[in-house]
Amino acid sequence: MAELSHGPKRAKRPHAIKTGEVYPVGELVVGIDFGTSYSSVSVARRGRTEIIPIENELALPSLVAFPTAKTMLIGTEAREQWAAYVQRTISSSKRLMGLTPNSKDVERLTSGLAFPVFAGTDGFLCFRVDDQTYSIVDICAGILRRLREETSAYLGIDVRHAVLASPVGYGTLARQMLKAAARRAGLEVHALISEPTAAIMAHGFRGRYSGRVAIFDFGGGTLDFSIIDVTPDSYRVLAAGGDPALGGDDFDGKIADHLANQFEKQTGIDLRSRVVEWQALKLAAESAKCLLSKEASVDIQLDDLAHTAQGLQSLRCKLKRQDFVNLIGHLIHRALRVARNVMTQSNLNPDDIDRVVLTGGTSQIPALQHAVSDFFGRKVVIRDPHLAVARGAAICAAELAGDIPVRRLFCEVAGRSFGASLESGKVVPLFERNTPLPARAKCRFQASIAGQRLISLQVFEHATPRLDQSRPIGILSIGPLPRTEDKPLEIEATFRLDRDGLLEVNAEVAGQNYSENIETDISPV
Repeated sequence: MAELSHGPKRAKRPHAIKTGEVYPVGELVVGIDFGTSYSSVSVARRGRTEIIPIENELALPSLVAFPTAKTMLIGTEAREQWAAYVQRTISSSKRLMGLTPNSKDVERLTSGLAFPVFAGTDGFLCFRVDDQTYSIVDICAGILRRLREETSAYLGIDVRHAVLASPVGYGTLARQMLKAAARRAGLEVHALISEPTAAIMAHGFRGRYSGRVAIFDFGGGTLDFSIIDVTPDSYRVLAAGGDPALGGDDFDGKIADHLANQFEKQTGIDLRSRVVEWQALKLAAESAKCLLSKEASVDIQLDDLAHTAQGLQSLRCKLKRQDFVNLIGHLIHRALRVARNVMTQSNLNPDDIDRVVLTGGTSQIPALQHAVSDFFGRKVVIRDPHLAVARGAAICAAELAGDIPVRRLFCEVAGRSFGASLESGKVVPLFERNTPLPARAKCRFQASIAGQRLISLQVFEHATPRLDQSRPIGILSIGPLPRTEDKPLEIEATFRLDRDGLLEVNAEVAGQNYSENIETDISPV
């Protein structure tokens, strides 16, 4: 039985190997795993990867705190001050990328903040910290900037180039915002690679290995699942899917809810309505979750947790592993449902899978390992779950930079469906989910009336024939157009989805060309 007291303790991680060698200035491309809970950086050369120490640890807490409007604490500093500034600390910023203030997840993720959340001029999240405004891109850029600064100091060069790993479930807008945050942090992004693909590259499967590999990447805030066809020459994603609102944070929340219920039975006070005390419960829950991956039970002790009419009240609770399994059972079923749906869409069944890999911090939960093993009927492979994604991104970076021989190509797929509509008409499908990247599609549209001088071509994700069921992601404004009185103009549009999942639109009307890139020029709706 393990004992837990005085809040969570940081998990021990292996130390980085310091080589003492100097990298050629301007030549290094690093791999970055921008995580919900922790973020890490790696470099690869001469057949091995090295994790860069960030603030003397192998991962940076993905936290940003504002003691004052103009003071931004990042990473370990923010975590150490979390209790003092719990209502002024932004966590899970990765989950907030690409979301608008009216999203159902935003209120849940930002409800404890002391400052308002609103839509910026681009329609996405902004935070009003006293008299200062910060966008979600600013918050993420702060974390990426700290990673770049720490990496530069450790290596003795100015690091300016990176490959970033991103969730499968990220749409074009979230990917666009991640790249914008990297640019704001002083990084040129050479590629966005999906987190499962990065993890597979880190696991190697080198030599002459060929086979279908299923991989769960279960991090602090997101779940990704991919089926990857591995050959001696390539990593080719056959199908992918995910749940961008399911991760280790949700497992922590189940324990925290359990602890809150126990405290309410003892005192009549619901700690969920008290921001500071609730955060203390969540931190204790995270530590308990980690311990229960190794121990049969854990004693949770939080002294002087809350002020009550009877004075200061403490919490003492024993949590068994089986109790934890009962609390999280439906979350594990939810994760398996993602895998089942992806396999159904790709006409595969568990017998078609040769290897099953688990990565991400949440993958260390024994109940999850057993459930995945039972589902596929084979033992799962787990190796370096916290850092595999960063290592794989570094391998990809080194291959793209030419620092190591390119052994295998990586081929991704579209994580969402795409469509387009002219002047709010029917949505025309462009790319189905799991379309191999890069991809190209052509469509002809006709203006609704003759004589139009300006036409709007709208682009959608999660595209369906109905406008009200599709998510708008941008508008290409075409014009001014030549005057025509006899008949409406025809528009020939070409859509290109690049290997990073970003969309470029080209339109030809009456011999004139119009080109926009949704990554930089098309304003979000």
